[in-house]
Amino acid sequence: MMHLTIIKPDQIAEYEIVWLEVITDQGSFIIQAEHAPTVFVLAQGQSLTFCLKDATQESIMVMQGVVEVTRKAVLALVGESK
Repeated sequence: MMHLTIIKPDQIAEYEIVWLEVITDQGSFIIQAEHAPTVFVLAQGQSLTFCLKDATQESIMVMQGVVEVTRKAVLALVGESK
């Protein structure tokens, strides 16, 4: 399990997740607990998809953003989203 925090200009959302998919200009990456610490620049106009601990999936459209991954948590700074 990982903790996901999504920070938008007008709100902060927090989730407990099993995995997160980020799409960058270099490709798609699946992040799970104990992932090596990494920083990703999100591709413009792509979705940020994640699986909650109850196995439901959620997705948000990201116009721009950066994701910081640690072994137990993910922080997504999203400039714009839909």
